[in-house]
Amino acid sequence: MWIHREKYIEMMKDTNWAPGWDAIRDAFSVVYGDTGTYRTTDTIPGMRSSLEGFGVYQSQHGYTHIVTRGMSQIHPHKDACNNKTSGWGLEFSIKCPDADPDLPRAFHILDWLAEGIDIRKDGWSMLYPQEVKLDDVPEDLLAEPGSTLALIPDTEIPFIDTIHGEVNIRQVIGISAKDNEQLRRFPSLMKQVIFELSKKNAYLLFH
Repeated sequence: MWIHREKYIEMMKDTNWAPGWDAIRDAFSVVYGDTGTYRTTDTIPGMRSSLEGFGVYQSQHGYTHIVTRGMSQIHPHKDACNNKTSGWGLEFSIKCPDADPDLPRAFHILDWLAEGIDIRKDGWSMLYPQEVKLDDVPEDLLAEPGSTLALIPDTEIPFIDTIHGEVNIRQVIGISAKDNEQLRRFPSLMKQVIFELSKKNAYLLFH
C-alpha cells in the first residue's frame, strides 16, 4: 500500500490516527465482522513486553482470535510511510476455543513472544516466514510437560499490506510432547506434523 508523503504528513495532524492498527483491524473485520474488542496490556496482570494491547475477535466457528498490537508500526511517524516492512514486520496471533477457561494464558504467551523479540538472542527466529518450532518456552505456558509452541502463518489472515509496509501475522500453535520429540529427531517433518494437526483441528486452535 502506498500513500503520498505530503498527504501522510497532513493526516498526522489527527492525534487519534493509528494507520497501522487501522489496517490490522480492517483486515480482521473482513473475516469477523464487527465482533472485535480491544484490551490494553494494563488490564491484564503480569504483562512484561512493550505491547500496547490485543485485538480480540469472535468467530462463528467457535473460537476466539487474538492479535497483538505493537510489534508493527502502529502510530504515524514522518519516516514510517511506504516502507518495505512495518516495524518488526509482524504481529502475533492465537486462536482459542470459545469454551477455553484458560484464556489469560493465551495473552501471556503472546506477551512472552513479544518480549522475546525485544530481549532474547533467538528472537529473530520468530520473524522467519515459514513454520518454526520454538525452544525454551516457560513451562507454565505449556499444555503438558515436554510440549512446546510453534509459529506458522496465520490460517485466516497471514499477511496485511499497510501504508507502513508489510505485516505478517504469525499464529501460535501448540506442539504435543510426542510431536515435539519427533521434531527434535527429524526437524524437516515440521510441515507434515502441522498438516496432520490440521486434519483434526482445522483452524489450528490452541489447546
